[in-house]
Amino acid sequence: MTASPDSPLRVALGENQADLARTLAMLIDLQPDMACVGHGATTQAVLALAEKAAPQAYVLDLMLDDGSSIPLIRLLRERNADAVIIAFSGLDDPQLAEQCARAGCDATVAKDGQIAPLLQVLRQLRGAPRPRRNWEAAAASKPVPPATSGTP
Repeated sequence: MTASPDSPLRVALGENQADLARTLAMLIDLQPDMACVGHGATTQAVLALAEKAAPQAYVLDLMLDDGSSIPLIRLLRERNADAVIIAFSGLDDPQLAEQCARAGCDATVAKDGQIAPLLQVLRQLRGAPRPRRNWEAAAASKPVPPATSGTP
């Protein structure tokens, strides 16, 4: 589902740090063109939120309470090819960013204490056409080695 220019972009958060999730939700809700529809700390919580709230965009920490968000990115992309999916990570690792892209992520934004870059990327991607590609085939054609600077 694409957001109409007159309605707020519906954003779901996947973040396992409760204080950060609440802060991000509050800052997103302060934007006149966005609304946070909820947040989850686990893959299952984000999937339940996806079913219940029909978000148009996801901002996902790469490590949730039940593990890596990369399989979640792949599943969300399969379920909604038009969704904006942003990996929000404190890890500066090009290989990890490539893994996210292959899973179906639209962008990776640094978790560096600044919200402006995240909001800017959400606005840039709002309504932008999503590339139609076979994420699984792309991942299978060129395997990506595991990240070396930590677990996503």
